[in-house]
Amino acid sequence: MDSMNMVDEVSQPSLAVNSCVSCKQGKRKCNRARPICSTCERVGRKCTYEEDSLTFPSSSGIRSLTFDVPSEATKLLPARLSDASYIFPARGHIDPFLHDSLRGPTVDVMISEEASRILGSVHDVHLLATSFFETVWKRLPIICQFGFFKRLPGLYIKPNADLLMLCTAFHLVMQRPSESSRSMQSSLYVTVKSCMSLLESAGILTLESIQARVFICLYEMGHGIHPAASISIGACARSARAMGLHEKSFQYPQQTLQKRARAESEKRTWWAIIILDRYINLCDQDALFATEDPKPSDHLPIDDKKWAQNILPDENPMTLATPNDFRVGPFARECQIIHLAGRVLRHVVHPTSDLAFQREEALQLERTFVAFLPLLMEEQELEFGLFCPALAISRSALFTLYDSALGADPPPSDENRRTIIQSIEASSLRTAHFTHGLYGDANIMPVEDMSPFQAYSQYQAGVVFLRLWKETGEAVYKDMLNNYKTLMKAFARRWIAARKYLDLLEEQQSNWCFDTARPATFFPKAKRSKVL
Repeated sequence: MDSMNMVDEVSQPSLAVNSCVSCKQGKRKCNRARPICSTCERVGRKCTYEEDSLTFPSSSGIRSLTFDVPSEATKLLPARLSDASYIFPARGHIDPFLHDSLRGPTVDVMISEEASRILGSVHDVHLLATSFFETVWKRLPIICQFGFFKRLPGLYIKPNADLLMLCTAFHLVMQRPSESSRSMQSSLYVTVKSCMSLLESAGILTLESIQARVFICLYEMGHGIHPAASISIGACARSARAMGLHEKSFQYPQQTLQKRARAESEKRTWWAIIILDRYINLCDQDALFATEDPKPSDHLPIDDKKWAQNILPDENPMTLATPNDFRVGPFARECQIIHLAGRVLRHVVHPTSDLAFQREEALQLERTFVAFLPLLMEEQELEFGLFCPALAISRSALFTLYDSALGADPPPSDENRRTIIQSIEASSLRTAHFTHGLYGDANIMPVEDMSPFQAYSQYQAGVVFLRLWKETGEAVYKDMLNNYKTLMKAFARRWIAARKYLDLLEEQQSNWCFDTARPATFFPKAKRSKVL
C-alpha cells in the first residue's frame, strides 16, 4: 500500500488514558471507551474522565482549555506552545504534569500542535523527509529510512512527541542561510530547542528523541552557534547513556529484521555522538570529551548504501581495528578517523611527562594519518563523493598534531622545526591540489550536499598558505590561499561556520600578526575558538 494513502485509513476508536471516575471509585473494570465506557452505558449513568480538563497556555495569558481526548488528530491541538513559557493549571483543574499517566499524552498534544504549525501536513513532511534523506542524511546516516517512512502516515493520527520532534529537527537542519545572514539563531531554532526542553522535562527518552538532539547539535555546529553546540553534544551523550547505548548491546541484536535494524540505528546514533563530540573538541582545540573512547573491538556501521536500502548483511561486521586497506563505507571510515582525531587531541591537550613516549606517540599518529591520506583521497574521488568528512577531519587532526609539535616544551631544535614546517607545507600542497581538482568551480557545487565538517580544515589550510605567502612572497601560495577563500565562500552558502572562519582568516590577513622569525606555533593561538 502506498505510504501516502495510509493516512486516509480510519483509525481505531479512541480510548481514555485511565478508567473513568465512576469505575475508578467503584473499583470496577473499565474499558475506557469514549464518549462513554461500557459499564456506564449499561447502568445508564454519566461517564467522565479526569483528563478531560487539561491546561495549556494562550497568547492572552494563562487560561484553562478543556477538551475531550480525541479520536482524530485535529482535536488534539491546544494553544501554541510558543505562546508561554510554562503551563499553569487554573484553580480547580488538574495539572497534567503532576500525573505520570497524563504527562506523556499532554506533551504529545503540545508537540503535535507545534509540529503541525511548523511542518504542515503529512504530505509536506513526506516531501521534507525525502529531501532530508537525499542530502543531510548522507552526512550523518543514523536513521532507518524504511522504519521512518513506515511510521510517518500516523504522524498526527496517533501523535508521538519523539517522532514529531525528529521531524522538526529535520526541518531545522535543512534550513539554509541567506546571503546576508550572519547568524542562524532564528525563531525556528529557539522553538525547536524549546520543544526539546519540553520532552526532557517530561522525561521522554527514546532513540528518536536522541536522534533529534543529534541533528540539532549538527545544526549548531554547522552554523557556529557557540556554546550551544558544546552543551548540546553533552546532552546527547548523557541522554544516550541514560538509555544504555554506551553498553553497546546493539552489537549483539536478536535475529529479527526489525530488531537488527533497530540495533544498527542505535549503533550509528552512538557513533554519531562520538563523531560530533570529537569534532567539536577538535575545532575548540580541547579534549573535554562527553563520551568515552571507543574500543578496538567496537563494531563499525554497515555499508551506507545497504543501510539506505534496509539490507542488513549476515556476515560479521567490521570493527574499529579493521586495517585501513579494507574497504568500508563512508560513515564507518569517518568513525575510524574520528577515533584517531580523538587520540591526537588527548596527546596534544593532555601530554604525558615522559618526553620519549610523547615523541614516539606523535610519530605513530603522524605515520597513521599520512598512510590514510592517499586512501581517503582515492575513496572520496571514486566512491564517497565530494563532501565525505573523513578527509577533512584527518587533515585537521594532522594540522593540530604538527602545530603542537612546533609549540612543544621544550621547543624543537631548529632542524626539527624546519622538518615540521616542511611536512605542513607538503601535506597542504598535496591536499590543496587534490581539493581544487575535485571541486572544480566552487560556485556551481551543489549546496544541499555540503558537509559542515569541512569548514575548519579549509580555514586551517588557508592559514597555512597565508603564512607561506607572507613569508616567501611566492604567487603560488597566494593562489592557493585565494582558492580556499573561494571554497569557504561557497560553503558559507550552506553553513554559517564557513563564513565565520572566512572572516577570521581575512582578519588575520589584514592584520598579519604572525611572528615570522621564530613562531611558537603555526596557527595563531589568540584567534582559536572564535567560531565554536
